[in-house]
Amino acid sequence: MMAPRDPIIDEAAESVLTGRMSNAEASKHFGVPKSSISTRVAIDRMERLAGLKDEPKDDEHVPPIFEDLHLPELDIWEAFNAIESTQEVVTKAAVGQHEARITVKTQEPIVVVPTSDWHLGSYATDHDSFQKHLRYVLSTPHLYLIDLGDNIDNFTQFKSAEAILGQALPPKVQKLLLAKILKTLVDNGKLLARCWSNHVEEFDERIFGGQNEAFNELCPYLRDDGRLFLKVGEVEYKFFVKHKFSGRSIYHVNHGNKRANRLDWPDADIVLSGDTHDGPEHDEYNYNGQPRLAMKASTFKTEDIRSRRYYGKVVPGIQGIVLFPDEKKFVGFRRVEDAISFRAVYAKESVASQVPT
Repeated sequence: MMAPRDPIIDEAAESVLTGRMSNAEASKHFGVPKSSISTRVAIDRMERLAGLKDEPKDDEHVPPIFEDLHLPELDIWEAFNAIESTQEVVTKAAVGQHEARITVKTQEPIVVVPTSDWHLGSYATDHDSFQKHLRYVLSTPHLYLIDLGDNIDNFTQFKSAEAILGQALPPKVQKLLLAKILKTLVDNGKLLARCWSNHVEEFDERIFGGQNEAFNELCPYLRDDGRLFLKVGEVEYKFFVKHKFSGRSIYHVNHGNKRANRLDWPDADIVLSGDTHDGPEHDEYNYNGQPRLAMKASTFKTEDIRSRRYYGKVVPGIQGIVLFPDEKKFVGFRRVEDAISFRAVYAKESVASQVPT
């Protein structure tokens, strides 16, 4: 019985017969012995002479030979090692955290102000009111800020040109101004933490894939669902902090905050957010038998035409939360000035009660 023909040797012999390769070149290219190719060439020639095989046509197209064609090589385990190594570098270089622990060593109540949506640099922002607020914060003892984002307008692109052209400062100058303000707040011990927002982080992510701004390294920067553990004196308060929570109701401003409290972090004492410009609003309620506080911050962008068209008139206002150092107790106020006054009266009565009669 005749042995089956090797198709590789047949192909090598055909390349020699058609003049595309020499015997040595075909041997190297196809990885078969020269003797096998020579034998097959001789047999093919005899078959053609005997009429058992068609002769190649003189005008037959000769395809190119890729002498050093590079084929990809990929080792599975090397690939995973490279991925994990890069992941480690990127993780270490990432700015921000999921949760933060902060301590204020004091024996007196403090006031925490959730501040959001400054939108510095926009023609629609009340910069005069913001400056007064900033001076008030810097000059008032026992008062601290939690920054909920959208500090600048930062419009480099948008579906409406009005937003881009409605900026009094270009975005790069807005960022420089913001960096100076945040540095001033941190240097004066006023800023507890910051969180992500759409006008700063998300806008930059769309265009640049995100940027690690230096001002995000000044204090704890919460880059997603921020969980803040704030210890005041001997008491720890759990803050759930986010620029915007999922869920919105036209009837209840704090719907998203309460929803997040129930579904995402039932143990949170206080839930804070901003974004929608429909604060200031706060609700004190009970969940799982424990007191809770949900607070939606307002904005300084009071003349924004888009907000007025779709969400109604903006009501400015700065709220405050009084936290106590010796018992788990917090009280929300619609006006920060009222929170400061309450704190002062409580502190004075507390001192008076400790004076021997």
